[in-house]
Amino acid sequence: MDILKFGADVEVLGPADLRKRVADEAARMTRMYAVTTKPDRKSRLNASAGNAPTESNGGERDRDSGKRL
Repeated sequence: MDILKFGADVEVLGPADLRKRVADEAARMTRMYAVTTKPDRKSRLNASAGNAPTESNGGERDRDSGKRL
């Protein structure tokens, strides 16, 4: 779609099917470029066991090592 070359400088108002196609492509690009953080090993283990990762002390970290307390 040539319209995408204009990036955020254009908004498709119609026709509705073109607006939806552009919105779908924008959502796909957002997922592709989304910044994600890699969970630590403990979080992955909790997630694989069906438990949500928990923070017992609000996620505080050691000042020197950066490790969670």
